[in-house]
Amino acid sequence: MIKKVFALLVFIVCYSNNTFSQQTETITYLGKTLNVPEPLKTNERFFKFEYNMAEARKAFLAKDYERTVYYVKTAERDGIHSSAFWFYLAISKLNLGDEGAGKKYLKIGFVEQGCWECGEAFEKIFGEKLKY
Repeated sequence: MIKKVFALLVFIVCYSNNTFSQQTETITYLGKTLNVPEPLKTNERFFKFEYNMAEARKAFLAKDYERTVYYVKTAERDGIHSSAFWFYLAISKLNLGDEGAGKKYLKIGFVEQGCWECGEAFEKIFGEKLKY
């Protein structure tokens, strides 16, 4: 009896692989296979990003810059960025004494994300105007 139950369990686990795993949909464009993004995964990534950025904002306004950097870096895990991301990261790094990183992140925020606050902060802090 135990052998039959075990065999049945092994059969279910081995042959029901498609039921439990998510399949990736693909399309072909110009002879290249492209993966189609899964809407649920994309929404989940944006939700995590928004949550971590909200926590980063709270820490930033409380002037807890180490915690701000932690939440900003956590938000970055899925490769999503925003203008606020670069602003919080840059100003936090400046307050932690890393001027080179702060300058770099303000430039990235302004040029790549169009963060006007980053450009304004760069101009006020370093006395230079950033250009696209």
